[in-house]
Amino acid sequence: MSNMSPASPSTIEGAAAYIAAIEKAFNSGDLQKVSTLIEHDFVTAWFGLLPSRFIEIVNTIRRDGGDVSPFIQFVAAFMTSPFPSTDGNTELEDLAISVEGRGYPYDSFLSYARTLGLRVQGRSVEALEIADELVAVNRVASLFDSTMGWTLFTTVQHGVTAMLAGDFAAALTSFTSARMHATIPSLGFFVRDACVKSAMIEALYGDPERARGLLRELDHTPRTASWVEDGTDALRTLIEAALEISDTYAALEKIDDIPLNAVGEMWPFYIACLQRVMMRHGDNPEGNARYQHYEGLPFPKVERQGVTASVLPLWGAYISIVHGNLDTARERLETADPNFPPVKLTLALIELLGGRPREALDIASALRAKTTGLRSLELQRLGLVAAAQLQLGSVDGCRSALKSVLKISGGLRPYEVVWFPVPVREFAENEFKEWPKATTSSAPGFRMFPAYQDRLTDRELEILRSLAKGLTREQIAKADFVSINTVKGHLRGLYRKLGVTSRNAAVIEGERRGLL
Repeated sequence: MSNMSPASPSTIEGAAAYIAAIEKAFNSGDLQKVSTLIEHDFVTAWFGLLPSRFIEIVNTIRRDGGDVSPFIQFVAAFMTSPFPSTDGNTELEDLAISVEGRGYPYDSFLSYARTLGLRVQGRSVEALEIADELVAVNRVASLFDSTMGWTLFTTVQHGVTAMLAGDFAAALTSFTSARMHATIPSLGFFVRDACVKSAMIEALYGDPERARGLLRELDHTPRTASWVEDGTDALRTLIEAALEISDTYAALEKIDDIPLNAVGEMWPFYIACLQRVMMRHGDNPEGNARYQHYEGLPFPKVERQGVTASVLPLWGAYISIVHGNLDTARERLETADPNFPPVKLTLALIELLGGRPREALDIASALRAKTTGLRSLELQRLGLVAAAQLQLGSVDGCRSALKSVLKISGGLRPYEVVWFPVPVREFAENEFKEWPKATTSSAPGFRMFPAYQDRLTDRELEILRSLAKGLTREQIAKADFVSINTVKGHLRGLYRKLGVTSRNAAVIEGERRGLL
């Protein structure tokens, strides 16, 4: 970064001594030395000093330090000015020009500032576009970092940005890169941060067992004195709550004990964890009240961008689904990110429950590329595919989807049957001896499909197709070698399940649902 003389700390003890040297120089009024120390190892200074203290120090240097280096001016402006989210004539961008071409972190600091500026506004999808450019040049350097931690920092920040944008594959790639980074004990908080955020993704959307493994990795990575650790602790508690499947009340207590200021911009995942726990309660006033409380708070979010725009609409849609209000559920998702896989899965569920299995199947089938590698999302997708095929009367299609489920690494776990509606579970239990029985703790999961409609029997489906061909009841009875009263009985069941009262309406509804 510079040719100044102090050695950069690489141990936790060395980092503490470095911070102590900054404090000593500042308290003695030696602002030039403070400036030298901060500029020499900016990452250690930034994450070793409390944010309020760091801002106080750089502002004092800028105000009283005389001939202040361009970088310190740049950092002070970054900490106190509005973050630039687009190109424009801001003070920060003007100062960036003065440090161009000086290497890390100077050249990429403005890009990071723009990324963060967009993130704090809830514009995570736009932020990811900038973060992609920022991290591209750093990817190869992660194993051999000569940037004193800046490459590690930007790699983790790319993961955070991708996580907020809902691109979990990209987030996990960056977090894995950070976990592979050359060991710098003094910057271990970055690796721990990558571990815990990877675990959050796995706990909510991927593999819960992998999440538990990442928490074990977190425990084996030495803790540091950085203020970042408070956020790591908060996320760890959230993850433990999300993974608690046997004691909902204990999980809620864990969440309620978390100081929200420690969660910070990870608030969408706080909401997602809370919803996951409340879902295990099913339809209850407390869950609805909590949703209403958080839905009314001014969280930074922009419609249709990332997880920030989606978690509350998803929770609201789930509540509406539980009450059978499918139109309201769909309306609540209008402000969510249409490209976020859980939103797509919920829309497919709404189509399925609304009696439109063909539309549900189309949505779920198109999602395969986005759910591959994320176990829970893939199981949800396959559950919807199987349910749609069953509702369409395709036993072979349902069986094929369930075979894909059983091929997933490690097989289907008892608590994972939550993602499959009861008719699909019953079909699977009869078809596959290896299909697990639902455990007591997973049983409430049937509420994921509260309005699952009775599917048409094979005979009812045949009669519907005969009606579509214009056949009369007498012609149907003759063709099937049954009595007219038997046909009338099948028609009553058919009309009831389709919610109609006439043959013409039955044909129209059958076409709408994709049954014809």
